[in-house]
Amino acid sequence: MNFIDTFPIILVLVGVTVNIVFGFLFKTNFTALMIKSVILTIGLSACGIYISEILKNNQIEIEKKRKIKNRTSIFEAQIPSITHEELNKMDYKEDEFQEMNPAALYKKNSEIVK
Repeated sequence: MNFIDTFPIILVLVGVTVNIVFGFLFKTNFTALMIKSVILTIGLSACGIYISEILKNNQIEIEKKRKIKNRTSIFEAQIPSITHEELNKMDYKEDEFQEMNPAALYKKNSEIVK
């Protein structure tokens, strides 16, 4: 068990111990001391569990960020160099952007289907 898991238990033990010690030092009624201890135990348990959950979530987020930060880039692209002559040999007419009317495309496609 790590500290985050045992934190609520430690918090309750310390709180109840301090409550009982001060109760005996100030000669508090035993019944009142036990009622205070029960209330203190419930309160410190709830607070301890809440704090430990927050710490666990923070620890998980830190580990995620650390993994993302340590990740190396795997993608490598090698682009072959091309000469000016090879560039001129390429046919660009097919690859050029052509603006078309969507209605004309519909007419073309409907003629092909018939």
